[in-house]
Order: sequence, then structure tokens, then C-alpha cells
Amino acid sequence: MKRFLEHLFYFVGLLIVQLVLIAGVEYVLFLVAPGVKQKLLLSMGAPEKSNYAYWDYLVTFKDWFGRIFTRGDLGRLMSTGDPIRNFVFDTILVTIKLVVVALFICLVLSIVIIYLKKSFPNSRLVKGFVFSMQFLSSIHYIVLGYLVIVELKMSQFPVFSYLILAVGNGMLNDMVELIENELDGILNSPYYRAALARGGKLWRNILPPLGITLARIFNSKLPMLLGGSFIVEYVMNLHGIGVFTIQYGVRGTDYNLLLIYSLFVTLVIVFSNLMANSLQKYLDPRPEKVF
Repeated sequence: MKRFLEHLFYFVGLLIVQLVLIAGVEYVLFLVAPGVKQKLLLSMGAPEKSNYAYWDYLVTFKDWFGRIFTRGDLGRLMSTGDPIRNFVFDTILVTIKLVVVALFICLVLSIVIIYLKKSFPNSRLVKGFVFSMQFLSSIHYIVLGYLVIVELKMSQFPVFSYLILAVGNGMLNDMVELIENELDGILNSPYYRAALARGGKLWRNILPPLGITLARIFNSKLPMLLGGSFIVEYVMNLHGIGVFTIQYGVRGTDYNLLLIYSLFVTLVIVFSNLMANSLQKYLDPRPEKVF
């Protein structure tokens, strides 16, 4: 129990430190952008001034960050005056659902394709199916959205949003190639052959290294999926982070909202990195090297 708590405190502490540092870098980038500084500070709750001292920048960021993590106060939209908290969590849930479901669909399709290629290497039907999926995956999200909305007129079916994100822009092709290469490496590894020689079961010996592989692949593809989800949301008119970022941030003056969304994306990516590293340490039976 003591060791678990130590790991938990270390995990949470490292997450907070990385989050503060990366959010601070993003804050500085917003400040140096032309014509953004004063609007950003006002949207974050700073008093209106003609000139801001360097100390004001630090105090504004500290107060903004503190309000979010101590009181859950995300501020208000400068354009409408509405509390950001009233809608930001709904938009985040839309994006999370889109990314998670698309990732699951991509994984299932990848496993099906790999299984068919391994089990029926000479089947023309399988080769045709694999080629069709590879061709479909090479098409950009915008083009796939156009086909669904304009040509097929099926924008009312939410499943197409998940399929577009899971398959398009090379996502499926990359996932199939990565899993296939890693799986071949596992099956041909001395570890796996030794385990089979000792009478070990197939899935019992393949699941731990495969779990490490999947965690590493998911972690590497998460930023791509998040970026792609913004495009899919805009094309398919889903009220997620992508639509609100363009509507209130890029086209408006609500830079506070942009920073909040950037903070959320940073949180997801940093958390994913830490979880992937923790899962690898848990599943990898080899002891860590001590230098």
C-alpha cells in the first residue's frame, strides 16, 4: 500500500509539474503573437491597462491557473459574457467520445485486416478488401466528409464521424503497419520461442508484450487523432472542441477559451505519456537497469 501511494503521489506530482510548464510555454506563445497580448490578458481576468509590466503577466497566469484548479472557475467569454464552464465540458466530452470510439474502431479494423492477411494470404477477396481499406485510408478527412455529406447525404448518421476519423488521413494504414510489424517481432522473438518451448500458452505469453506495443502505439497516435478530430468536428458539424475553437477563438477574441482548450489537450497528452510509461513498467517482466 505504501509503495502504491508513493507511485500515485509521484504520478500526480509529475503530471502537475509538466502541465504547469507546458501551459506556461503556451501562455508565452500567445503573449508574443501579434495583436493578441492585451485581448488574452483581459480574457483571463487581468485589469485593463495601457501597459503591462512583466510582473502582471506572471500574476495573471498564476491567478488564472489557480482559479481553474482550486475553484473550477474557467472565466467568461468576452464575446457573450457566458460562463465558459456552462459548455466547455460538453464540448470536451464530444471530442473525447469521438477520439476514443475512433481509436477502438481503428484497432478492431486493424486486427481484422491483419488476421485476414495472415490466414488467407492468397485469397483474391481478401486482397481486394485490404486494398480497398488501404485506398480509403489514404483519403483526407475533408474529402471523406464531403463524400458522406454531399454525395451520400448521410450526415445524420453519427457513426460516419467515427469511421472518418478512424480510417481517414492514413490512420488505419499506419495502425495496421505498426501492429503487424510489432506482432511479427513478438512472434519471432527469443522470449516467445522460449515460452512456447516451456509449454506456455499462446495468448498468455503474447498479451504482455502486445499490451506494451498497443500502449505505445495509442500514445503515439493520440495527438494525431486529437488534431484530426477538430477537422472532423468542423466538417461534420459536431459541437466539440474543434468547432468552438474556430468559432470563439480563431474567429473571435476569446483567447482564454483557446488557452483552456490547449490546457486540456496538454493534459490528455501528458496523462497518456505517463500512463503508457507506467503500463510498460507494469507489463515488462525485465528488471530496470540501475546505472
